[in-house]
Amino acid sequence: MTELFDPPPERDLPARQVTRMRAELLNTISRPQRRPTRLRVAVVAATAVVAVSAVLLVGRPGLPGAEPSGGFELVAMGPTELSPTLHKSVEQCLDWNAQEPLHTENSAEGGGASEGGAPGASWPAVTEDDLAVAAQRDDTAALLFLTEAGYLTCDVRLRAGRAPSGGLGGVAHWPQRDWLPGPVQWLSLSSTEADGGDVAVSGRISARVHRLVLEHGDGGSTTARLASGVFGLVTKGAEVNRNAELVSYDADRNEIDRRLLVHGVWELEHCYVDPSGQIINPPVVGEDEPHPEPPLVADCRPAERWTR
Repeated sequence: MTELFDPPPERDLPARQVTRMRAELLNTISRPQRRPTRLRVAVVAATAVVAVSAVLLVGRPGLPGAEPSGGFELVAMGPTELSPTLHKSVEQCLDWNAQEPLHTENSAEGGGASEGGAPGASWPAVTEDDLAVAAQRDDTAALLFLTEAGYLTCDVRLRAGRAPSGGLGGVAHWPQRDWLPGPVQWLSLSSTEADGGDVAVSGRISARVHRLVLEHGDGGSTTARLASGVFGLVTKGAEVNRNAELVSYDADRNEIDRRLLVHGVWELEHCYVDPSGQIINPPVVGEDEPHPEPPLVADCRPAERWTR
């Protein structure tokens, strides 16, 4: 199984940059920058009930929409909320994606940081309009793009005087796009440390979810931003570990789902089946691993429809 906190894959970037990028990423993971806790600032639109119009900034006080000079976190739900730095991150991801020679109809998962498919193929062509979630911590960003057929994830680090580093993942044509393995499914997950630390997580939610909380496993928690069937969150000063759980709540504040963050869609406790009888999260094993008995449809839970 792919490790939860692996650095982004290097195979999808220009060959001349691979060695340098991987060294930089591993250095970042092994020696993360710890910054003091700073004032939390919420920048919201005039109509607070329109959640999609709010941007969460964590950093030093400043003008609305301005980027603090110190350490900060930001979660943008769509292209209209991008900070100047996130605009540059989006442009870099689009540039990397444009270097992919082929976007095939049978493309599957390309990177180890996401949940769907199997490694080896390319991902969809995307534009800035396809951006669903952009999570930024200091000079590092994790982006999630959603298309009519699939998705693209991108991790990028932009530092002055250095070449950009990062990686891509995703699925070009995703058979399970219209269905969810329960109320929530993460698609992008990055961390400051190999065994946890702070994390940035984004993915999809069903219409039943009105609140989503990441319980860190260290006694703390972070509430995700929700908008149009997707979620995003960035922790601050946390020690997220392998006991961390994503907890979903309905409109009446009832807990409806609880699952380990470490579990991707293929490692969930239950299988899920769509109305046609298709299991949307069958077990995935390596070539040299023993193949388990396939789950029985009758033992699976109903998949939840996803709309955006």
